[in-house]
Amino acid sequence: MAAPMKKKIRKIWRSKWIFGTFLIGLLILGHYFDRTAISFSRSTCQVGNGPEEPCTIPFRARSPEELVTVRTTLKTGDLPPALYHINLFGCITEMEINGEAMDLPGGELCSDGSGITTLLEPLTASRENRLLIRMKIRPPVSQFAMRGSRRDPVILTLTILLMLHVLWFGAFVISSLGRLGLLGLLGFHLNKLKKPNSLNKPIAWIFLLGVILRILYVSATPYSLRSYDWQGHIEYFRYVADRFTIPPAQLSWEMFQPPLTYFLGAAWMRLGQRIGRAEDLLLQDLQVGSFLLSVAVLAICVWIARIVFPNKPKEQLMFVGLSATFPGLIVWSSRLTNDTTYHFFAFLFFALLLHFWKTGNRTSFITAAVITGLGMLTKSHALLFIPIAAVCLFFQKDLPWKKKILWGFGFLGIVLILCGWLLYLRFVTEGERFIVGNVMRLDPIVLVPRGLTYYLIFNPLRILEQIFISNVSGVSGRPYFLEYFFRSAHFGSFHFGAALRELSGMILLTSMLFIPVTMFGMARKIRKEPVAIPMLSTIAILLAAQCIFRWIHPHATGQDFRFSILLLAPFFFFLIRGMALLPARWQPLVMYSILASATLGTLFPFFLFWSS
Repeated sequence: MAAPMKKKIRKIWRSKWIFGTFLIGLLILGHYFDRTAISFSRSTCQVGNGPEEPCTIPFRARSPEELVTVRTTLKTGDLPPALYHINLFGCITEMEINGEAMDLPGGELCSDGSGITTLLEPLTASRENRLLIRMKIRPPVSQFAMRGSRRDPVILTLTILLMLHVLWFGAFVISSLGRLGLLGLLGFHLNKLKKPNSLNKPIAWIFLLGVILRILYVSATPYSLRSYDWQGHIEYFRYVADRFTIPPAQLSWEMFQPPLTYFLGAAWMRLGQRIGRAEDLLLQDLQVGSFLLSVAVLAICVWIARIVFPNKPKEQLMFVGLSATFPGLIVWSSRLTNDTTYHFFAFLFFALLLHFWKTGNRTSFITAAVITGLGMLTKSHALLFIPIAAVCLFFQKDLPWKKKILWGFGFLGIVLILCGWLLYLRFVTEGERFIVGNVMRLDPIVLVPRGLTYYLIFNPLRILEQIFISNVSGVSGRPYFLEYFFRSAHFGSFHFGAALRELSGMILLTSMLFIPVTMFGMARKIRKEPVAIPMLSTIAILLAAQCIFRWIHPHATGQDFRFSILLLAPFFFFLIRGMALLPARWQPLVMYSILASATLGTLFPFFLFWSS
């Protein structure tokens, strides 16, 4: 007995040592990444012939003017990059560093939205540099951001070391699965798992791939790039960090949002301010939080796969593979917004609801109620979790009606306890009329027609011609709900540049091929499907709610898939189910298409990283 126990103890100490080394390695790499960071101070921006006014960089403003002049002081760290990436829609016509004019290839540097990568060696000679940039911007939005390119030798080396470090630790975790529990990897207990390979190792490797893809995307994407209303969200974080109180809903553009995400972020910002950490680094820290939430969503997708496909490792692998590589999930890993927190709560709610549906477990249902309350403290449309839970409770076969009624009232009671005070504050005390508090302040330029036709048309050719959405251009199919919904599911309402256009088009084409298979999976022998009710009710309620919202408030932005991102779970499920129900001769075609989709989704962050 003594020898086996000593062997177990050695394994635990080894896992503690490796876990500790992993954390220390992350801290060291983080320290060196901080030393490559740049910051801006004493910045002024002049739009057109208007006055020169103080501004912050990243800079973004709505303006009909094309000409923008930025003057700023750029400060570098101990490891200043020589290669820089500048984000703008338009062209740089003039650049001066410390009063010295820079030679621009062809007289100007132009970008289609994917950014400009250029060598600026004079910035490596001094820690503080005066910078002047004149640009021609495409109206109606003027924007400018600048940082070290991911291809800079120092930054690229650090990024490769980070990925190797994560792969090393991930490989250790995967090799240890089945010998030690997940908690045992951290040294918390000595118990073995009852099933040696309860977490399928190929699934674990796919999960690790998903983590690497999110690291690449975050590395390639500053918080000001391809992010919804990032200025408004940062303003909310600053307000709470300064005052630690909930702002009035109409104080600024995003202040109507529920406060949970902002209080969590502001707590970190206040701590960072006390230790003298620069605000730009603190905002990058919040990006790390978004990355961790994105990884947590992927982990929940693994749990969902194991619930809906019990004892079916091939189907589980496909579900996790789609979740790990789908661009529409990866892109959220870099954004400073309450959407990332909402996604975590949405997928966790759905996993708990599925577990309750299959087991009748009371704890799962009550926990789903808590998650619903927290979700409503994060994003208002988490309110839709309530009817989804009600449908599942109503049709749950293993519970008597008395329990259903008691549990239903208990669910509502928990939600009201957690967030009833916020509803009272917003709608009674402050007199708000709409859950989406800025809907009446949206720019008329994003208005779309209401007609029924615009809900039904889906033109694949137009989608493939206009890969990325423009909220201000009708040419891109902006008024058509299904076309906007489909494209925004993959790339949001953002332009990823000409370099990624073909790859993005192939991703959209592959997803189009999945539509008939998914619909077949939703219809064929559906009464025999054990999880049909939670899957179909989630699709019906979320889609109906978004269609109604778009009808009441006909704005292009209200068609964005991000409001219904939870639909990805049932869509992936029905795609895989539909494949399994097809005749045997067709199944390999769909399986290879899923593999192709996962491959394209894997290439997407790599291409994006290299172009940044």
